[in-house]
Amino acid sequence: MDLERLLGPEERDRLRRLRREVDRAGYATAHALLRLVAAAWTGQAPDAIVLGATCLTCGGPHGKPHLEVGDPGVHVSLSRASGTVLVAVTRLGPVGVDAEVESAVEFEGFDAVALAPREQRAVADLPDGRRSGGRAVLWARKEAVLKATGHGLMVAPSDVEVSAPFAAPELVAWRVDASGVGPVQLTDLALGAGLAGAVAVVGGAAPDVRLVDGSSLLDVA
Repeated sequence: MDLERLLGPEERDRLRRLRREVDRAGYATAHALLRLVAAAWTGQAPDAIVLGATCLTCGGPHGKPHLEVGDPGVHVSLSRASGTVLVAVTRLGPVGVDAEVESAVEFEGFDAVALAPREQRAVADLPDGRRSGGRAVLWARKEAVLKATGHGLMVAPSDVEVSAPFAAPELVAWRVDASGVGPVQLTDLALGAGLAGAVAVVGGAAPDVRLVDGSSLLDVA
């Protein structure tokens, strides 16, 4: 399957700079799927979709992806982790999606850097066998929120507090400059064993989140 032909010039250049085959495959799949989904939502051909990115902090051409050509009312996000690719698309407002591998957040010092004090206590209260999963849930929620707002990891993750693992997902506290950021709707995603996922939408309307297998789109691309 030649997914590279669906990518733009900058994406192809980035793809060629990746050294590991697994990284190249994941990158090509994620960006090709994003174009295919955006094309389906806008009614345009995949090669007519032009993706851009603008950093909220420095204004540089990196960060949260958006449609430069297509339909400005369609908001997109993507994530990939351990062979899993997620693409989110909505018209409700800025969106962020994230997938996390439980084992990737199981290292010394993670809690102190990434979690707010109440989140740290919530993880500590979990049984030993559920702490890795709890950390991954918290991290996926935080990443989804920060992708949706466009801040990314330019802010301290501990300044974004979400509800306790395995409780209803919610943005509890936002200790970052919140100018221009409205209410955030947060939803957990069931991705299977060893993975945690979340999607966040900035706006007052709660999204109707549906997980759809993108293999059929890629197979006919």
